[in-house]
Amino acid sequence: LTDCDDVTNWLSKGSGAVMGSAAIAAIAILYFDMDPIKALGAGTLLGTVHSLEVVLTEGAAKVGFSPVGQWLDLIINAFMSHTFLTGADYAQTAGKVYAAFSLLVGIQCRLAPQTGLETWGLEGEASDNALFFTKILGQLCVASGVFIGAISSGVDPSTALGYYYIP
Repeated sequence: LTDCDDVTNWLSKGSGAVMGSAAIAAIAILYFDMDPIKALGAGTLLGTVHSLEVVLTEGAAKVGFSPVGQWLDLIINAFMSHTFLTGADYAQTAGKVYAAFSLLVGIQCRLAPQTGLETWGLEGEASDNALFFTKILGQLCVASGVFIGAISSGVDPSTALGYYYIP
């Protein structure tokens, strides 16, 4: 993005990772007949790589966020990628918890973007563009949470993908 502040650019990359994760999982399920739980793992790898990049480059600190939240994000994403990809016995239960977490984060960012940013460690007021992108990121987290929750609950993948588009 051009003519946007660093926080907005950083949020746009995060939004792309969330949307891309759902797209990867959907493509793996619908076109490659991958097991839906393992497909969620393939999708969450994108979020894991994005989180790893943010941690290694100290991207969060550079735009004013506390790095603690980004480490937490990396740990959660890496754990869920591993859980889904290995088809662990607890994958469906962990997926439901992950979906609930995504929904909570998404709802906060969508409805109260400034406090959502503060929760993740941003100090100070965000720009109007950053608040707008926080709402977008929140909406994508809600949609992703619905999709992951549906797959983890055993909903038919085509139906789960349809649920993704409802929020």
